[in-house]
This record gives sequence, structure tokens and C-alpha cells, in this order.
Amino acid sequence: MSACGAVSCTFTEVYNRESGILVHDESLETVKQMKTAVELEAPFAKGLLSVTRIMKANNETVERQWQNQIAILHEQASKPQFQPRWREEGDATENQDREYVNSQLMQGASEEKPRVWSCRVFHGTSGEVEAKGICGTGLNNTLAQTTGWFGEGCYVSKDAAYALRYCWKTEFWNSPGQTAFIVAGPACFSNVFPVTGEDDLRGKPIGGKAAKGAKGCDAHFVLVKPVPPHGREERRTYQACSPHERHKGNELVIYDRFQFLPEYIMEVCVGNDEDLLQRAKAAADDEDACTLQSMMEKEFRRFKIDEGEQSCAGHQQPGQTQNVGEHHQSEVMREQQRSQYRNMPPQSLPPLQARILDELGTSVLDTLQIAKACGLTSQKDVNPTLHQMETQQLLTKTQEQGKRAQWRRNA
Repeated sequence: MSACGAVSCTFTEVYNRESGILVHDESLETVKQMKTAVELEAPFAKGLLSVTRIMKANNETVERQWQNQIAILHEQASKPQFQPRWREEGDATENQDREYVNSQLMQGASEEKPRVWSCRVFHGTSGEVEAKGICGTGLNNTLAQTTGWFGEGCYVSKDAAYALRYCWKTEFWNSPGQTAFIVAGPACFSNVFPVTGEDDLRGKPIGGKAAKGAKGCDAHFVLVKPVPPHGREERRTYQACSPHERHKGNELVIYDRFQFLPEYIMEVCVGNDEDLLQRAKAAADDEDACTLQSMMEKEFRRFKIDEGEQSCAGHQQPGQTQNVGEHHQSEVMREQQRSQYRNMPPQSLPPLQARILDELGTSVLDTLQIAKACGLTSQKDVNPTLHQMETQQLLTKTQEQGKRAQWRRNA
């Protein structure tokens, strides 16, 4: 057992790589779940990420602050000014998007008191000293609070691997051999504003008029997608998902630092297996290439619609310009892209696409078989690429009801 300096906080080691799990009480299942969240659930993590040590923090002072915060939220929940407003103030389409985001937050959440919930979250930090400091005093406002993209507050995530990005400011496959620390524990909330891609919350305080329907909330929650470096960006950034986009992480931004109870510290190491690292990088590069292409298509459509509206003003109805012009330009562009990809030599394709074509050959494989053949851990790691290749007419998909999709290479 180790101490946390002058602060009344002690630590008990509950897991290490050499001895395994060292506890057999109510925390046993929690330790197993946290270890799995890092080593198996994260994309490309299997064989690359390993939890080497887990310590449980014991701090009665911070725990009392956490319980007090739950009581405050419970009291606020009965007052009109703290009621969720986004359902009443948003239109049907907005509400549908926000309901989905909200449902992802509530998955696995537990009710602490009527209308107050909690869920396990993670906060990444680069050093053990910093992690122990958080357990000793709670999230420090000057360090953890930021005027980030999704509001001014303390940032945590339900996704352990996503939290690792804040340890190195990059993806873990770009940090072989490195060690980082994740602080884990429950975060409590009552009135949460679900953020979508249409919201601009940068630097705006939680609980204020950050967006329509956000006033009075105690947290923001957002599903995020990776956006490859472009323009002045030098590394991947993560932005709020638009409707129907697959999310690859999430952020919970809390108003008060004591809404987070730091209970555990996980020491995480990135492996040095060059083959696994290259596979992870190749898959990420392929994903980035698909994202950039999608962004270009969207910008192309927007430009053509605007151009069509300007040139046809006074001659056609605006609805006609958008429907006919957009459809025609999109079809022309798609056919040009299909032709480009059909004639492209395999070595010019993104690495994962070339690997999939090579593995398929003349065979027909299902999604899981393709993922395993490419060294990936699950269908979700390869699905976006397969659907992109279908759009490019490189692959054809067939699927019977209740069975996995089957894929074959086009001639």
C-alpha cells in the first residue's frame, strides 16, 4: 500500500501483470472489465495494448465530495430551471439525433438517486504522479478544465482507449514502447445535453446558452469521429458525429470536477510488435483516406448546389436546382471515381484495401473472415473499408437474412 503525499489518500495494488488479479471482493468484476476495455475492446488493441498494473485509490475526502455532488444534482433535478430543455426546444430531426447520442451515454449507466445517474469513465494522463494527484484532490480545474470543442469543463470519456489519446496527444499505435496512466471511476450527471455535429460549443460554459436546449444542464456528451490531418492540422482530430456516422469515441464534459470520482489508476503499455503496429497504422490510414474522400464529395456537392442556385436564380425553382443539379453532378462524380478505382493498380490502393483484395482472390468470404485474414480483431474494424470498396465497385456484397455479409472481388 502506498500513500499520496500530504493528502489523505492511499493506494492498494489490485492487479499486476506478473501476479494477476490480487483481489477477490466486490471490485474483482470491475478490475476485469477495465482490463478488457483496454486490451480487447479498443480497435487494433489486441496484442498491442496491455495493462501492467492497476491500483485502487482510497480517499474519503474526495468520496464525500462526490456524494455531495450527487445530492446537489438530485436537489436540482426537481427545479424547473434545471430540467432538460432540448426535447422541447429542438425540432423532430434534431431530437432524433440527440436521442441517439443520449442513448449511448445511458448504456451501462446506474441510477445513484432518482434522476441522477453515473457511468464509468476514464481520464488519460502521461505520468503516475499526475494520476495520483487526481486521485488525491479530484480533477484539477486548471489542468483538466479546458475551453475545448465541446464546452468549457472537465473532459472524461466512457472509452478507455480514446482516453489514451490524451496521454501522448496521438494514437497509441504511434507510441510503441510507451507507458501511460488512465484514471478510472464513475462520473455522475442528471441533465446532460447531447451534442451533435450541428452544435458549436467551443469555449462555451456548461449550463449556459451554449446551444438551443442546453441551458441548465450539468454536462455535455458527444460521440466523435476521427478526422485525418488536413489544412493546418498536423495530426488526427476528433469531431462530433453527424447523423448516421459511425462513432469511434466519446467525450463527457462535466460542469463540476467532483462529478468524477477517481477510484483506480491503470498503467498501460504499448507493445513493440512491428507487424501489429503496421497493421493498425495501415487500417487507420485507410480509414483516413475514406474520410477525406467523403469530405471532398460533401464539399463538391455543396459547391455545385451553391453554384447551381446562383446561375439558375430566377429561371428555376430552388428545389428543382438542388434536386436535379445535385443528383446529376453526384452521379457523374461517382462514376468518375468508380472508373478511377477499377483501373487503379493494387499497389496504389490504401494498404488495407490492397490486403482485402489479395485475401479475397477468387474466394467469397464473410466480414469476420476478412477481418481475421487481415489481422484485425472484429468486424467493426473492417466494415467501413468494405462498404467504401463496395461504393468504388471493387467488391460486391450479398447477404441472407440473419447471416453475415458475404464479399467477393469484382473482375
